[in-house]
Amino acid sequence: DAILDVLKGDYDSPLADFFIINAAAALYISDFAPDYKKAATMAKESLASGKAYEKLQQFLSVQK
Repeated sequence: DAILDVLKGDYDSPLADFFIINAAAALYISDFAPDYKKAATMAKESLASGKAYEKLQQFLSVQK
């Protein structure tokens, strides 16, 4: 439930920070961001906009 809370918009919490740090690392090492700071911004924007939750829903729909 905590994961869903973060993905649904509770992106200003220590748990969300944990998600952002990990997502930023993945974005940076995958060359989707030029530096770690930009990657962290991108990750937070994805949570704030709901895009991260939307991607989870897309993933779950394929798994059924």
